[in-house]
Amino acid sequence: MPAWAFRCPGWELVARAVGEVREAADAWLGAVTVTPLEASAIFDEMAALGGVIPFAYPADGCYFRAEDMAKLIEDDGYAVFKAGIQGVLEVETEFIYGETDPQGRPLDPRNRLEDDDGTITWGWHIAPALIVDTGAGFEIQVIDPSLAGGPVSPAEWAAIMGQDRNAVEPLSRDTYGRYSDGSWYEGPDSGLEANREVYLDKCQRAGYC
Repeated sequence: MPAWAFRCPGWELVARAVGEVREAADAWLGAVTVTPLEASAIFDEMAALGGVIPFAYPADGCYFRAEDMAKLIEDDGYAVFKAGIQGVLEVETEFIYGETDPQGRPLDPRNRLEDDDGTITWGWHIAPALIVDTGAGFEIQVIDPSLAGGPVSPAEWAAIMGQDRNAVEPLSRDTYGRYSDGSWYEGPDSGLEANREVYLDKCQRAGYC
């Protein structure tokens, strides 16, 4: 823009408006982003709740784990949304859920891990995500203690499940689960919520939670 333009009253108004928009944008970004240290602290806070949220029963229940974490992150004053992924997702875990728990009580075969070595296969997965201001730019980081030891990028998150970055979908904060046709829906879903205590009990009885 030529220097003479700013001597024109009309351009002064434009410049002022641009400045106000930038201030508003900066304020908005400040409200919805976190620092890398805050992202790590948020992850640690969530991971420490393994006795309440059954991260160690990853075979099912990602929907309520994601919702529980999103609520807690919001309660801490941070903006949060969710990340979803679909496809043939295979994950190797250290958690072995056989046909019985350590006390010899039968486990529901519909809800135990598919393979005796702890390998699980999903059709979809969901977890909370944050916008992180690194100082050099903005990054999405996923908070998923069931799979990772800290905040991870969408590409890293997808790789854990044998997929690439393109498989990850940004989802709204209120997204809860996925229909069989592949579309996402908002919740919570009372039918799925009933699984929360079942899985937590299963995890506790197995000695993982």
